[in-house]
Amino acid sequence: MIHEFLIGSAIIFISIVVQALFVGGALAVLEHRREWAARHPRILKVAMVVGAIALWLMIAHSVAVWMWAIAFYALSIFPDLDTSVYFAAVSFTTLGFGDIIPPLEWRQLAGLCAANGLLVFGVSAAVLVEVLRQLGSDRD
Repeated sequence: MIHEFLIGSAIIFISIVVQALFVGGALAVLEHRREWAARHPRILKVAMVVGAIALWLMIAHSVAVWMWAIAFYALSIFPDLDTSVYFAAVSFTTLGFGDIIPPLEWRQLAGLCAANGLLVFGVSAAVLVEVLRQLGSDRD
């Protein structure tokens, strides 16, 4: 059981570092486009900036899902990469269909994957709120 937590913790750490890099990129875009978005007509420009940043953060989530999937596959938890990606996505988003389950000795990883997803989705939500706050504070 301890090896599961060590492996899961390592994946979580790496995915948080990746998420932080993506957040840094999103904030750099915000800094670069903030003046442009503040000029009239604002609504479409703000929507474009927020949409672009949201898409960027979803790419970060996809990277994290793939990291989990590759780990599941490399550990021979699932027989193929397709199943590993499916299970990682379902667990990461906390959807948890239950149609595919890991072997008993690896089941703790599903919970760690879900906890990782909750954390990065929370970070992304906070970033989007901050983006909207900053763009809203630029009003004339």
